Amino acid sequence: MARDGSLVALDGISDGPEGEVRSLRVFSLPEVKDMWHTVVKRGAGILPLDPFARFLGFRGKYADRGGHSVIDLQTLQTEEMPEAGYSISAFGPGVKYFAAAIADGRAYPEIPALFRGGQVTPLVVFAGDSPSPDIPFNFNRAGTHLAWTQNDGVVVVCEIAEAQRRLKEIGLEW
Repeated sequence: MARDGSLVALDGISDGPEGEVRSLRVFSLPEVKDMWHTVVKRGAGILPLDPFARFLGFRGKYADRGGHSVIDLQTLQTEEMPEAGYSISAFGPGVKYFAAAIADGRAYPEIPALFRGGQVTPLVVFAGDSPSPDIPFNFNRAGTHLAWTQNDGVVVVCEIAEAQRRLKEIGLEW
């Protein structure tokens, strides 16, 4: 659901003429008007909206390869990222940045990472415990901070510009 309550995205199964159909639907509220819908191969996954409810992420037609899709809910244009290998967990405003938990092969199954919109390689991967699967990442409305809860209960808040500045000091700028 959008932070302002203006829309909701739902993933579910309905009966179609050829049997069960899994679909993703977006409804405007409070009038419950069907804004957009699509059939998905399997569950649409986490359904992140940017802070202004313009962009929605979901597992689209490349879900079987770990890809994801992003739809602009104003233009209804969809961008496919077929080989991403992760599901987007949160968008910053205008999809300048997005966050996802990525597999790294270590003791923890997934670790938090920050990406530039439209790119599949992370800008930075954060050390620490795994993000909690029950509480997704969140950007503030300005897109300047990213927060998440770790499995151990610790809440992490990252000031993106400060992280960028500190990495630049050691020659790791983006």
